[in-house]
Amino acid sequence: MLINLSIDPIFRDFFYILEGEASLVIDGTMHRLNRSDSILLYPGAVHQIRNESSDALNLLVVSSPECFTDKPS
Repeated sequence: MLINLSIDPIFRDFFYILEGEASLVIDGTMHRLNRSDSILLYPGAVHQIRNESSDALNLLVVSSPECFTDKPS
């Protein structure tokens, strides 16, 4: 699994690893995250998360302010 580089100009993103191991690149620096690790990214951070193993990666991402909604417009 590979998520393209992302820059969120107004959002804070919180990543929590539920299962597996993730490689998270933040502003060009690689961080390894394992089960129960978490990290908070501030607006403007260039980031990309990857699963470089053959095991499943399950993670929770919370963004603030709200960026997706299931409410009808």
